[in-house]
Amino acid sequence: MEYTYYSWVRLLDLKKAISILQSHMIFDSNSETKRDGRKLQKILLDDNEWHLIKQLVEVLEKFDTITSTLSGKNFVTLSLVTPIIFFLKKIFLKH
Repeated sequence: MEYTYYSWVRLLDLKKAISILQSHMIFDSNSETKRDGRKLQKILLDDNEWHLIKQLVEVLEKFDTITSTLSGKNFVTLSLVTPIIFFLKKIFLKH
């Protein structure tokens, strides 16, 4: 799951560049590049899918932070478990 989260974060970072690339490919004079641009257009996410990924990243970001915190080797983390659980309950019970 961790790799999925980072992949989605990176995908959101590259969203604009991917869109620009696809637009340039469609209008390229090379027919093979145009064909690849059309293929890319077919697999590009729509606005609802981009929005869903953004929402998932926002939720998973909290878990990533918590995982990193609890994975610490230079300090005691057991005492953080209960406050973290209350923190998560507070956040997710609102929704």
